[in-house]
Amino acid sequence: MSVTQVAVAGIPLVVEAPAGVSTRPWLHAHWPTEGREPPVTLCVEVAPLMREGLTTVVDGGADAGRWLRDAQGTLVVEASGVEGGPLQQLHCVVPGSSYVLRYAALDHVTEWQWRWPRTVMMHALPSRRLGMLAHATGVLLPDGSALLVPGVSGTGKSTFAQLASSLGQEGWRVLSDDRVSVTRVNGEFVLSGTPWYSSGHFAAAGEGVLRGVLLPRRGGIAPELARLTPGTISRELLRTIAIPAWDESAIGWALDFVDELARTVRAWSLSYTPGVAAAELIAHELGALHAGALA
Repeated sequence: MSVTQVAVAGIPLVVEAPAGVSTRPWLHAHWPTEGREPPVTLCVEVAPLMREGLTTVVDGGADAGRWLRDAQGTLVVEASGVEGGPLQQLHCVVPGSSYVLRYAALDHVTEWQWRWPRTVMMHALPSRRLGMLAHATGVLLPDGSALLVPGVSGTGKSTFAQLASSLGQEGWRVLSDDRVSVTRVNGEFVLSGTPWYSSGHFAAAGEGVLRGVLLPRRGGIAPELARLTPGTISRELLRTIAIPAWDESAIGWALDFVDELARTVRAWSLSYTPGVAAAELIAHELGALHAGALA
């Protein structure tokens, strides 16, 4: 048996696979393995897929897959690989703790490996009532606090990540340009990097207390910041955070989590045109965030 372990949002994720099956194609090198929370286990097996007694809970299409329950009430997520590849199933044996990833044949195991550890964490975080994954860029600021830049595909997350990366000399550090976790730790919202990246290939371990949410928009040459109301940022977060729609008991908790985040963390829209001048002006404008000077 081969074992891969990574820590995401303080949770060690342990992936176990049959001997000779690689579990590392999706993994960014040098990722930390230890965490502060009990581990989550994902066991890979080759066995016939379950086809009888499944009822649909949520159909998320090609991207999110179908979320079903078997006759015993166990949640099963099924999806095909890239471009209609072989069907695969994730069985949520003990929510938040133990999962089984099932392939129908050994030569299917290399298909879409990056997807399933991400799906496990998307399920485990709200199952433990710790937090959720967000479709977002995450940036650590010079004082060690974090900035969340949420957005669906095509809204400029990777573009902003590239811009923020150019501010490395200012102490900015991009953790991810596609998925980050937002959790509650000791009463504060904490943003953590994940191994799952987008076109900018930003994936770095690290975390910081969440001090700001930023919605980037294409605009004029000079960047313009505008404060957002809690209602506006709640609506945006609900489009980009993985709300546990598969679990009625967790939906209320998740909505309260988003509502409190929107009420307690400051948020702005940013209108800008990417470029060196914009990077310098953004660093200057957002520098006030560290001192709490932005109203």
